[in-house]
Amino acid sequence: MNAEISKVAEWITSQTQSSREHVRPSETAISHALSTLPTELPPVGIGLAATVELLIETIAPATINAAGPRYFGFVTGGVTPAALVADLVTSTLDQNVQVHLPKDSIATTVESLALDMAADLMGIDSRTTFQGKTVTTGATASNILGLACGREFVTKGVLGNDSFSFADDGYFNSPRVVVLHVHGHASLAKAASLLGIGRKNCINLASGPDDCDFDLKALELRLKLYREENTGVIVVASYGEVNTGRFTTEIPEIRALCNDFGAWLHIDAAFGAFAPQSTHLQLADSITSDCHKWLNVPYDCGLFFTRSLQILQQVCTPSFDMSSSGPAYLSSSSSITQTTTALSIPSPLTVGIENSRRFRALPLYASLIALGRKGYQDLFNRNIKFANRVAQWINESKHFELLNNHHHGDNNQPQTVKVSNIVLFAGVKGGGVWEGVDGNAKLVEAINGSRKVYVTGTVWGGRPAVRLAVSNWQTGINGDVSGYESDGNGDPDFEVVKSVLLNVCEQHVWKDMKNT
Repeated sequence: MNAEISKVAEWITSQTQSSREHVRPSETAISHALSTLPTELPPVGIGLAATVELLIETIAPATINAAGPRYFGFVTGGVTPAALVADLVTSTLDQNVQVHLPKDSIATTVESLALDMAADLMGIDSRTTFQGKTVTTGATASNILGLACGREFVTKGVLGNDSFSFADDGYFNSPRVVVLHVHGHASLAKAASLLGIGRKNCINLASGPDDCDFDLKALELRLKLYREENTGVIVVASYGEVNTGRFTTEIPEIRALCNDFGAWLHIDAAFGAFAPQSTHLQLADSITSDCHKWLNVPYDCGLFFTRSLQILQQVCTPSFDMSSSGPAYLSSSSSITQTTTALSIPSPLTVGIENSRRFRALPLYASLIALGRKGYQDLFNRNIKFANRVAQWINESKHFELLNNHHHGDNNQPQTVKVSNIVLFAGVKGGGVWEGVDGNAKLVEAINGSRKVYVTGTVWGGRPAVRLAVSNWQTGINGDVSGYESDGNGDPDFEVVKSVLLNVCEQHVWKDMKNT
């Protein structure tokens, strides 16, 4: 096995060194893989050496380079070196982090430390305030937990009966629950469906089609109406809307309304939790975030925090009657002497969805201690500056239109570009070939067909668009991104992006000339 491990190690090194070459695999690589992959269980296994060969020579070349610096799809982060090494250690250790057994393993302690460090980076206190905390598979699972906790809280409030628990009693005598959001992520709809709240009970109260603020008057009127109807309300704010990167800004006002009407405030901050403009997170009842986005740890890894550990355990404890912390064979022994710190950590299976859990907190912990606060702040700022540089170039292009400029100056001043880490753009109106759903798909394919840059298509405000999301630790790291306003030189990743877009424009002009 040593020879195979050495071969994989060499391949990993080569991948990190060549991460800037191509993003999308070649058609030849995909065709070769599809034509040669074993499609049936072999009667006799092919062995480790041949399997490693298949992984490295056939499967890997046919996958997209999502860990590279010019993969701008789906707000996907890369993998920091520390996280990569720790992920290999995680697979080697093969821990099932479900029960807190401090005499046997420090895995749960490491997870708790990683959660507290991530909370520090988010600007919230998970040691004394947000004590309900867990590492999840991602923002979807975290949003399920947020809505489940919210439902538990608001149904008690509507009924005025602390002995009622939706987790225990279910729909019998339970009031209706609605989710009020602003351009919420699709995972909220999935969570509402899985939890029985219902997709149709998710209501968008955005103040306009292009922003992520609530219409506060409409929110207050809804809260009054639902209180009169004995309906529970979960309010969900967006920190980093998936298409534009925009934030819900009036959190103190929303918090006050939730207090007045007994609503639960959940903030979906899948990647926005770590942005410089991420403020007032501490006012939420629960928070969703992702680590495999801007923290650049391997898939899959998410975060969930709530002020109420009691409600989280009420929802998640695997017990039929809550008289225990779960099955006896899954309990953490309290009869042995433990340290105070060890005893304060709940078993992960009582605060999360899964009973069987990978040690996904280890890559997170390793990356956090390797980079520290400054390292991550530099990463976030570098990504934001890179995105603004691309946005500025697009804004000045006669072929593209920037759709998510956060800055609105007066007509007497030159337009200043300001985005977060997402650049949303489309072909200019009247541009012909790039307009509409089919035209936008052609634009996306023209960019991705270069194999040097990868973006994704979307729709915003009814208009098909292109989304370029910058969240990789390597993006712009070899260039002087901080000086982009003055000279714009020295950043190879930006030069490649600009070159690809210019080439797409030239092809567009050539086609127009040919058609005329």
